[in-house]
Amino acid sequence: MDVKHALYPIINQKFSELYLSRVPTHYNEHSFQQTHGVTDKFYDFNVSLMKKLKNNLEAAEKFYESEATKHRDDGFVFYCRSCAK
Repeated sequence: MDVKHALYPIINQKFSELYLSRVPTHYNEHSFQQTHGVTDKFYDFNVSLMKKLKNNLEAAEKFYESEATKHRDDGFVFYCRSCAK
């Protein structure tokens, strides 16, 4: 997806939410020792995809920082700076 697309920040946020989520194998609210998530094995299987994601996130950060400096609308500047974090 292009970093200039209006839905890019939302899709990126949902991806990060799923990527970082942890799922317990057995339900026990006091024990998180036996949890697993996508991040546990993602680097082992697809390193090139992770590099592409990193490059895409860096490009998005540069794009939103440049957009924030171009505009004078405070709401839009706040939005762009929030997306660049």
